[in-house]
Amino acid sequence: MAAHIWRSWVKALDVKPLDYNLRLTFSVNVRTRLETLKLRKGFYGNVVCLACAMSSVDSLINDSLSKTTRLVQEARLRVSEDYLQSMVDYVEVNRPKKLEFGGKLTITQWTRFEMYETADFGWGKPVYAGPIDLRPTPQVCVLLPQGGVESGNDQSMVVCLCLPPSAVHNFTRLLSLNDCT
Repeated sequence: MAAHIWRSWVKALDVKPLDYNLRLTFSVNVRTRLETLKLRKGFYGNVVCLACAMSSVDSLINDSLSKTTRLVQEARLRVSEDYLQSMVDYVEVNRPKKLEFGGKLTITQWTRFEMYETADFGWGKPVYAGPIDLRPTPQVCVLLPQGGVESGNDQSMVVCLCLPPSAVHNFTRLLSLNDCT
């Protein structure tokens, strides 16, 4: 899904120049990949690391979806304990002063958060629980579960992404499963 969203985003925005390199970043759970690095006793938080897939605009537009999917899968598989340690070392030495979004789409998946199954504030499960406004971070895509009382075992997702009005129709058309070439 990440590869399909990335390609659709690039095509809908009509990104130029074609030789420009773009990145797709997404978090990977590394808790099960830790072998020598040990978590402190009692640590219960997330253990995630950002993976990064790279491609030129031309490749994203013209290569097959399966090739782009391989790029994303390979980026996820590259995340190892050594990769995590390298990222921690890099951030300690080169701590970014501000977030950088140029040429990058970040996808974050919230579909597996337990709160969507257990949250009840007295009037039933939430119909929607997610970001209110993505405009401060326009190159972030949040995947949410399709909510509501009727959703049951539905595996549908809501794709939250900021786009200029001129790109919304194209993105919606490209994201439809009929246009996955």
